[in-house]
Amino acid sequence: MNKGLAWVIIGGLTSSLFLTLIIVPVVYSIFDSILRRMKGGEKIDYATEMKADYKHRELSEDGYTPKHLD
Repeated sequence: MNKGLAWVIIGGLTSSLFLTLIIVPVVYSIFDSILRRMKGGEKIDYATEMKADYKHRELSEDGYTPKHLD
């Protein structure tokens, strides 16, 4: 009885592994390409979208708080 249960558990773990690592990304990619074709819009330039508006500030002597620059 325990040997059969072990096969069921191993099979379930293996099938869920393939489902999450292979099947879901492939289906997502297919739907994404279909939606992109239906939109017909321009491609998004992710390099320009991901740029942060970062302003460098000097730290005070404690090393944690920024200096107040006037």
